[in-house]
Amino acid sequence: MHHRNLLSLAFFLITIGLWGQNYIDSNLVQFSGMVVTDQKNEPLPIPYAHVGVENTRRGTYADRNGFFSLVVQKGDKLVFSAVGFKSAHYEVAVDLKDNRYSVFQILYSDTLTLPETVI
Repeated sequence: MHHRNLLSLAFFLITIGLWGQNYIDSNLVQFSGMVVTDQKNEPLPIPYAHVGVENTRRGTYADRNGFFSLVVQKGDKLVFSAVGFKSAHYEVAVDLKDNRYSVFQILYSDTLTLPETVI
């Protein structure tokens, strides 16, 4: 009798474990792409640009080729930023059909003109 109870418990735990592994949150999206600038009318990668989820501590950095990838939730608002460039914002659509999404995000240079200084 004891073996039967033990066998039933083992079967129950294995079933729960398998069900848990198959569960995928439908709100999660593998969001990836490239961060580039359009200098001289051709896209150039922006190495180590920051990609963050607005109002959270989640985010990542692009690699030296401008490529990034992170898991976000549908509806998240992302901020793309890099030194010397204007920040860009992107909202992940809530009605995405797939759990993967790619973008080609352009950042424009942020030039600052300083007044003339006479020495």
